[in-house]
Amino acid sequence: MKLQSIPVAQITANPDQPRKTFSREALDELAASIQEIGLLQPIVVRLVGDAYQIVAGERRWRATGQTDLTDMPCIVVEANDDETLVLATAENVNRRDMTVVEEAKAYERIVNGQGRTVAQVAKLFGKSTDMVQTRLDILALDETILDMLDKGHITKESGWYLSRLSTEGQRLVWRRFTTGELVDEAAMRHACRAQRTLESEPAMFVMEDEAVIEKRREVKTIVDKQLANVKRSHDALDKLMDISDEDLVIGLGQGLDDLAAALQALEAHARTVRNRIDRTNALREQHAAQ
Repeated sequence: MKLQSIPVAQITANPDQPRKTFSREALDELAASIQEIGLLQPIVVRLVGDAYQIVAGERRWRATGQTDLTDMPCIVVEANDDETLVLATAENVNRRDMTVVEEAKAYERIVNGQGRTVAQVAKLFGKSTDMVQTRLDILALDETILDMLDKGHITKESGWYLSRLSTEGQRLVWRRFTTGELVDEAAMRHACRAQRTLESEPAMFVMEDEAVIEKRREVKTIVDKQLANVKRSHDALDKLMDISDEDLVIGLGQGLDDLAAALQALEAHARTVRNRIDRTNALREQHAAQ
């Protein structure tokens, strides 16, 4: 291991770098800082053929390339492909701009390519075994949903709930979410729990008699109608938020007290419904575990 100054043009990116996404805004800010005060932290490289390949520090290298600097300080190490992957992952795994999918794929490559257990990978990067396993689980997502997660359109929590379903189950819940039937990610996660129960105990649902099935249809019709009413109420509240305080006083007058009372009643009903949903899902999960 040695420190030396290397021409920027002789340094190349690692094609197997686990992190693929670099914020343009963040790179521009870093480049401006490097241009002004120089590069304070050397990057780590290894010699591959006639060029130096980055082991850790691609973001700093990219930013330096936007400046007038022709050379940059580098720590030259001897590292094989497996060691390079571990070092590159270690540098990026705690960065906020490394996506959860990039992180998951890095763990998967180390588990599959290096024969390490999930527990060993967790210890290697100072993570819990459950956390690493959760990341690996999301790679079971349908390709379209995985891409949405990678782009930040859904949270990693929702991605994990979806990953526990069959591919068809994932697509079913995802369609309900993208069409607006599931109004938010909390509703989507509840739907995932219900779908997982259905997939775990399919016979319990298939063997119902016609009277029960018809009753289920009736209840679903009522629920769907009330969900539509809830959505309309949500839209109405959004419109109220666009009205200034002064205009509310002018428009409602004494009706403000009635509006406040209605909202208080709505909040109480919402809490009651949410508690019932939570109890129902808890019972479903308890049944699925038996």
